[in-house]
Amino acid sequence: MPAATARRVATLPSAPLVELVEARGGVTGQPESLQRSYYRARETGELTVWAADLLAVRLCGLHPLLIWPVEWLDVGVCDDG
Repeated sequence: MPAATARRVATLPSAPLVELVEARGGVTGQPESLQRSYYRARETGELTVWAADLLAVRLCGLHPLLIWPVEWLDVGVCDDG
């Protein structure tokens, strides 16, 4: 039986989100769980597609495609096939 191969989770760069959130005043006043996710993304320089979707909508009120126009499509999120 072949060995299972590890599958890498798709990630996006956090810089576009960080720039937008900082320009809007940061995450003060946001729920602690969102703050932790945001700071983790800022520190590591990347975030999962799931986290990108969550933070884009909750912190910025934007669809992630508007923050990562090329990258969002590259990770296959909107791929019908």
